[in-house]
Amino acid sequence: PVYVIGFAIVGLYPGFCLAPAEELRRYTLTTFFVTAIGLAVNTKFYSGFDGDEAVYGVAWLMSIPLLWSCRVAARALASRAKWWGIPAVIFGSGKEAHDLVNRLLRCRWIGYLPRLMITDEPRNGASYRGIPIFYGFEAGLKMAAPSHFSTALVALPAGHPAKYREVLLRYAKAFPTFITFSD
Repeated sequence: PVYVIGFAIVGLYPGFCLAPAEELRRYTLTTFFVTAIGLAVNTKFYSGFDGDEAVYGVAWLMSIPLLWSCRVAARALASRAKWWGIPAVIFGSGKEAHDLVNRLLRCRWIGYLPRLMITDEPRNGASYRGIPIFYGFEAGLKMAAPSHFSTALVALPAGHPAKYREVLLRYAKAFPTFITFSD
């Protein structure tokens, strides 16, 4: 339980959209510090220095690959379940939004489920891979508001035209969490 609390404090839960290197870094450092605190508490309050330190060292070295493997396996199994992931609104235009939806549906372990697309393409009422598409950012926000989505994923076009980027980010900021993706 102490490890789980430590992982939650450093943002590993839910841990979606962390780069693998960043996730591993946070995981390794948290595991080290939790183990070090356990060693300090054990040494101070229970036994002093009596050889348990070596057990903590070996446990720490073994826990990194073992717990990491369990974490990856749990994510792979859980990502197949219907309850896995955070429902998200996709902001973007045509190709970029479609590419982001494809990526999220193909790699479910990432942890975001596209549930609504808001785009500047005039295709109101249409859908893409079962996800409704709404034309116009104002109209799309009105559709997303009653659904209580907490996450917006913004698919920025290549080159990030400043005007387009500002429009997308202005609307995405209506959500507690928003993440930008770029090709």
